[in-house]
Amino acid sequence: MLPSQVTTQGLSTVIPLYVIFLGGGIGEVALITAIQNAAVAVGSIFWGKVIDRFHAKRSILLLSFLAVLLCSIGMYFTNSVIVLYEIVPILGFFMVGKNPVTQLLVMESVQRNLWSWLFARTSIISTLGMLVAMIIGTVGSLYFDLRPYFLICAASSMVAMILSTAIRGAGFHLERSSIAHSLQGIQYAISHYHFIFQKIPELYDFKHIITIFKGKIGNEIGILYFATFFF
Repeated sequence: MLPSQVTTQGLSTVIPLYVIFLGGGIGEVALITAIQNAAVAVGSIFWGKVIDRFHAKRSILLLSFLAVLLCSIGMYFTNSVIVLYEIVPILGFFMVGKNPVTQLLVMESVQRNLWSWLFARTSIISTLGMLVAMIIGTVGSLYFDLRPYFLICAASSMVAMILSTAIRGAGFHLERSSIAHSLQGIQYAISHYHFIFQKIPELYDFKHIITIFKGKIGNEIGILYFATFFF
């Protein structure tokens, strides 16, 4: 998980800078970011439905990391902002594929009373990945321009691919809706790019959110929803 977080956090930081590096302005940065977020939204719904139906966790991870690797290499050789408009939506669509897989792997790996412990460890690893990406970017900026950073992201994605081959299917399968029954799972989902539903919402799904705001789980989570929305 650490290599994938290094790649994700690194790319989310370097792409806006790279747009400016290629001669783009604030408008291009905003537009590319919006396109990527739109692709993330579509990808969240798509990959969520795929994993619910086929439970192909390892295949989704391998495909996701491979696409991120190829996109990173493509951006390394890119000299035009126009090409980024084509690469970024592909990157966003595939990069988000690992998120529902990670959640389900956590919930299927241990008993429910240990979810909070494993989600906490997962969040720590994610934070460490962000820290590693920032350190690499800071040190690299002293000696190189932005381009070599994409090769680092590609290498990190390749490591994540290799590690993903070790994933084996569990004896049972959970659906993504199970995360709504876990306070720790909701916290993790909100803090890791999941500012949208990972499936087309139905009326029943909102009952869990209403429960949260009634204080049956914790008023702090309701506040966190509002803060994330306004941010």
